[in-house]
Amino acid sequence: MDARQVILEERFVRLEGEVRTDPATFTDGSHALPDGLSASFERIINEQRNYELIIFDLPKVPSKNCTETIIRVSSFLDALMSSSELVRAFRISGRNSSLSPLIVKFTTIARRNELIASSSEE
Repeated sequence: MDARQVILEERFVRLEGEVRTDPATFTDGSHALPDGLSASFERIINEQRNYELIIFDLPKVPSKNCTETIIRVSSFLDALMSSSELVRAFRISGRNSSLSPLIVKFTTIARRNELIASSSEE
């Protein structure tokens, strides 16, 4: 073996040892995110969830348009809303297909909170 090959093999063995002892590497070979990146990622996910609302036990109506459904619900709660204030609305299929949860993402956290406050008053 020439000197360069020996050096490369030594580096390889050293790096292999570091990977095995690195707590961010799991036994299945997957890697965890570094603490700072993991915290940033978690914060971004949580901020996005602030715009969303999950409505349970809301029966399906003849209209399959979930945006229309949430507008009707907001009207019933005296929190008038337009479709432009909603990013998206959809249902998640569950065990009971007639009561599957409705997921709504609003354009602002304030509008989401208004709907929550209106539902508390009813």
